[in-house]
Amino acid sequence: MAVVVEPVVTREKLLALLAEQHEQSALDYKTSLNLGKGHARDVVELAKDCAAMRAEPLGGYILIGRTTTATLCLT
Repeated sequence: MAVVVEPVVTREKLLALLAEQHEQSALDYKTSLNLGKGHARDVVELAKDCAAMRAEPLGGYILIGRTTTATLCLT
């Protein structure tokens, strides 16, 4: 099974994910993510998260721009 990036997440789905207020096996929050050169740690972290989501029967979501307490990161 391949990892699939959902091309469109509806506003309703996004609001439902944001309302969860905590991470789960199929939901992960990232404050920021830099996949550029010299940021191997972020690349490895994303790969691990994708592998974990793949193990979920319905996949999962990684929300970038949120903290683990589900507060918005505006910087």
